[in-house]
Amino acid sequence: MKTFNKKLLALLLVVVSVFAFAGCGDSYALDGQAKVIIAGTTDKTYVVDLEQAKMTSQNTVLDLLGYLCETQQLEFSASANGSGQYGYSAFLTSIGQLNPQGNEYIGFFHNKKADKDVSEWAADDVTVGEDTLYYSGLGIGSVKLVDDIVVYFKVLSY
Repeated sequence: MKTFNKKLLALLLVVVSVFAFAGCGDSYALDGQAKVIIAGTTDKTYVVDLEQAKMTSQNTVLDLLGYLCETQQLEFSASANGSGQYGYSAFLTSIGQLNPQGNEYIGFFHNKKADKDVSEWAADDVTVGEDTLYYSGLGIGSVKLVDDIVVYFKVLSY
């Protein structure tokens, strides 16, 4: 009987452990850096220690920009385009010194290959320093942060 109780207790501990980890979801604390680059005559680069900023894998580029707004006075404006269910979410209308006019818009690039735009309308990849950056297939409110993410914004025209 004692052997059965020990086995039952061990089984229950395994089951409880599985549910405890499952309850945490896919969120985990990030401990790398994030780099935000705003193109210009001279590029403006912001570097954020993700651990110090208390960012997790559930935070997005929009959260990162909000953090920079609070801590480093980065100014940006965004509008919702009504397509959040498709991952487009917020659309940047200005950021830092970038203020598109006429047929211009702010292009959003990053180094997350899984979130790149694979449509026929995607802008070409860009290289910044040693990083290849992909035109985003998702909006700033839908691209989840990862350690060592690089985000790049520049004015494009259509």
